[in-house]
Amino acid sequence: MRLKNKLLTIGCVALSAGALLASGLACNEHELSPFSKSLNSGTKQSTSSGSTRQVDILFVIDNSNSMLEEQQSLDKNFGEFLTKLTQANANFRLAAVSTDYQGANMAFETDALSREGAASVLGLPSSEIEKIKATCKSVFSKDKPWIDYEDLSKEGRLDMVQDLFRCEAMMGTKGSGLEKGLASMRSVLETKVGQDFKRPGSIMAIVFVTDENDCSSSKITQQTSTQLQLCETSRNIEDSCIMTRFDRVKTSNTTGSTLVIEKGQYIEYTRDNNEVVTKSLREWCVQGDVEARDALKKCYESEDCAARNYIDCPNGQCGDGILDHRRDFFDFILDYVGSSNEQYYRDQNPDAFAKMETAADHKELIDSFAKSDVIVASIINRDEGMRFNDKLPENWCGTAGSQSYRYQLFAEMFGNDPIYAPICCKRVAFKTLDGETLKTVCSGDKNDVGKNGEFGPVLAAIGERIGKAVNTLCADSMPVTCKPEDCNGDNPSPSCPCLYGCDDSKTYLANTDNAYNLCNEFKFSVGTLPKNSNSSSAAHDESIMNQYSPYKEGTDFVIDYESNYCRARTGSPIQIQLIKSEAGRDLVFEYPKKVSSI
Repeated sequence: MRLKNKLLTIGCVALSAGALLASGLACNEHELSPFSKSLNSGTKQSTSSGSTRQVDILFVIDNSNSMLEEQQSLDKNFGEFLTKLTQANANFRLAAVSTDYQGANMAFETDALSREGAASVLGLPSSEIEKIKATCKSVFSKDKPWIDYEDLSKEGRLDMVQDLFRCEAMMGTKGSGLEKGLASMRSVLETKVGQDFKRPGSIMAIVFVTDENDCSSSKITQQTSTQLQLCETSRNIEDSCIMTRFDRVKTSNTTGSTLVIEKGQYIEYTRDNNEVVTKSLREWCVQGDVEARDALKKCYESEDCAARNYIDCPNGQCGDGILDHRRDFFDFILDYVGSSNEQYYRDQNPDAFAKMETAADHKELIDSFAKSDVIVASIINRDEGMRFNDKLPENWCGTAGSQSYRYQLFAEMFGNDPIYAPICCKRVAFKTLDGETLKTVCSGDKNDVGKNGEFGPVLAAIGERIGKAVNTLCADSMPVTCKPEDCNGDNPSPSCPCLYGCDDSKTYLANTDNAYNLCNEFKFSVGTLPKNSNSSSAAHDESIMNQYSPYKEGTDFVIDYESNYCRARTGSPIQIQLIKSEAGRDLVFEYPKKVSSI
């Protein structure tokens, strides 16, 4: 028998029926079909492959004259990155481009070992180098200048990926010292081949490896000392915040990045419509659009704005500097990912798109999804709170001269806890939390000849982040929940939706306006169906459901009920992180959703 309960869609979970009417919010109504015999089972979600999402990875690699040891460490420890991807059963595509910007229509690198002096990076006999180059020529083509992991023969596949990556990434050190990593990224991706690199529905990962700051500028074209200094002395104001932000360093905050903001670091800005907006200095700098630049400029010019003390403008001047704005590259990536994934977003979130009334609304929704589908990781000379000026010496692995703060701020624009590890593992210590354990990623010991003095743990951390992303599923709406004040105690409120009370042993999003408890009837089911079972329409067919293979929580998957990543994507904070991943099967997860009492 078909249940006739009514489903409240995303955005309606925390409001009672009266509050919904008062707020003017409308909720689409759908019949609920039971997936099992459990009460109030909701409609299901499914995904078409065991690894859930494909991922396309672009390495942007500095090939200037200071990068020999770094490229060697990248090659030596690339297996750590690859191991994490394969453990996650990731279906990945991999390409590389240099920071040696050549203008429009840059090409993916496929013959790096033929560059002058590049072969010496590997230190292999010439006969071995020629074998590697021959392998690369047999795989790469003009129309497909990247590694497709799933297309390679399983026998010897890992070794082949290692050699193919050498042809992409071991570029040597004869490139320009005028590093333009952001410009190179955009140039290669906006070509016809670059557009084909991104697969529809895939996650996009970008990994920068450089010991310099980004100097992407159409006005700086020559590698002269004067022009190189312009990269720093003619800064954009949004690149001039001197507040450092370290990623997962000596902190108990398991969500990752830590940034302490003092009261005086906030900026109040009045828009043209007289609306007053208050944000931290860091938020304005990361935002980096026209409004943000105006807010920062007005603060810097006002002696009453305390945050001006945290803005470092060379010679008292910075506004629209000589560099291309980070926002331009951010908007490009959003469009690049959003246009590729639009149909995927529409298929996964039909109700959300049905609520959008204008083309601008649709664009904003697509951008919000695309933003959470971009992973930016960096192995860089991290920002330590100082900015270059002509009185400071050049210093590739210290506090002066070449901090890569443009890459850090670019990564933060996507708002999903970016990784930026130090490129100087033998001089800069770096630790990360592994569960409750503090794990050394970079030792900071120049005498360390082991992995913690090189890129092994760094690359493993990046690979693990990407692996988790492709095996992460987000619920499409809130589960059956209640507000703590409605359902706790002996006399629950009439607005309490829980049929069998609520679990008050854990309050999620505690100490926020969105705090909630799970209803006792809530149950999450995760498992697989046979591939090509047409699971979207056959979920309740007995012959199909008899082939359903359940996963076990804690062994095959874990649930995060407070995921900001999923909240941004679907409106629901519930995230499923797969531990087990089966290729060739359709993965399904179902749960009782928020229902009205009608």
